[in-house]
Amino acid sequence: MLIIIAIIGFIHIAGFLYAFLRQSDQFTDVIYALSFALIAGYGLAMTGTPDAFHWILASMVFLWAVRLGIYLGIRIHRWGKDRRFDRWRKDWLRLARFWVLQFISIIVIGLPVIFGMQDPDPALGFWQGFGMVVFLVGLLVETIADYQKFTFKQQDKNKGDFIHSGLWKYSRHPNYLGEWLVWTGIFLYCMTTLSGWQWIAVISPVWIFILLRYISGGNLLEASAKKKYGDRKEYQAYVERTGVFFPKFNF
Repeated sequence: MLIIIAIIGFIHIAGFLYAFLRQSDQFTDVIYALSFALIAGYGLAMTGTPDAFHWILASMVFLWAVRLGIYLGIRIHRWGKDRRFDRWRKDWLRLARFWVLQFISIIVIGLPVIFGMQDPDPALGFWQGFGMVVFLVGLLVETIADYQKFTFKQQDKNKGDFIHSGLWKYSRHPNYLGEWLVWTGIFLYCMTTLSGWQWIAVISPVWIFILLRYISGGNLLEASAKKKYGDRKEYQAYVERTGVFFPKFNF
């Protein structure tokens, strides 16, 4: 897999140079989704004679990557920029750190796929079925949450307001919750193929949770939302009753 890691690294260097020199976020998130598709595609090709296990694994990654890549491509085309990078675009060092973090995260999160594709004789059993269910639930949650927020942002009546309906009524970042479920499901699907040091792949769902909750996802958006809506009582009430990531159940 060193070849595909090198290819993804080259793509990230090119992506960083384009983002900095053109001051554009146009391909940043698309490259993220594409990289996982490349890992799955390369792994599938290297199996020689892939069986049902490999095809299903690749299909899950492809389905997630295509859905996310298309959505993020449409979103950046419509919005023109990603506000997360407003403070970073002109600072090449901070922008480079983001691209390095994204590259490392892709490899870490993709470990279950890398190891699963290397198993020459994997079996389909309970954990594969359970993993597929978790994956599909996550994909559905992420897709619905993205659609709800995208349509909310397109309506003039919602300009200057924050979304707190649909899935966003139960979680302040349901799209990230869905993303975490997707990769937790993929880890569970590949779990029985792991042996020895390969169990390092357990870091995959742990790392994506930390990334989305505390580093590049929810943490940045929480700070931005607090700055914009923090003095509004309805937002304060929303924060009080709604979990950041996981739903908060008040009995």
